[in-house]
Amino acid sequence: MALIATIVFTCSLIGILALFALKAWEVRRGYAWAPALRARADHQALRLKAYIMNERYEAAKIIPLLGLMGRYFMHEAALSFARAAHFAGVQAHRFADFVSHKHHFERQAPRSEFLKQVSKITERPTLSVNTAGAPVVAATTELTQDTPSPIAAEEMTLTTATEAPKPKRRSPRKRLKAL
Repeated sequence: MALIATIVFTCSLIGILALFALKAWEVRRGYAWAPALRARADHQALRLKAYIMNERYEAAKIIPLLGLMGRYFMHEAALSFARAAHFAGVQAHRFADFVSHKHHFERQAPRSEFLKQVSKITERPTLSVNTAGAPVVAATTELTQDTPSPIAAEEMTLTTATEAPKPKRRSPRKRLKAL
C-alpha cells in the first residue's frame, strides 16, 4: 500500500514540475502551446469545481438523511421483534395447553363442606347472552331448600349461574383474528 502511494505521489510531483517547466518555456518564447485545448480544459475545470461545490452542499444533507433512515430501520426492527415475540408467546401458550393435563379444565364441585355451604348461599353474578344477542344478568343468589321461594318458578326470568351457557373456548389464533 505504501509503495502504491509513493508511486502516485512521485508521478503527481513530476506532472506538476512538467507543467511549471512548460509555462516557463511558453513565457520565454511568447508562444502558447495548444490554446484551444487549454480553453476546453479550463472550461472543464470550472465545471468540475462547480460540481464539487454543489456536491459538498448535497453531502451536508446526507447526515440528517442517514439519521432519519436509521430511525426508520430501528423502528421497523423493533416492530418485527415485537411481532416475533408475540408469535412466540402465542405458540408457547398453545404448546402449554397441548402439554397440560388440564387442557379442557372444568370446575368441579368443592370437596370442603364449608365451601359447599357457602356456595349454596351466594353465587357471583354472571353475564350470559340470550339468543337475540342481548346480555342477561344472572341471579346473584341461589335459593336454598331452607328458604321458601318468594317468586314462582314460572315467573322467574333470570337464570342462575349454573344454568348460564358456557362460553365457547377459542384458540389464541382465532382470538387474534377476531381483533
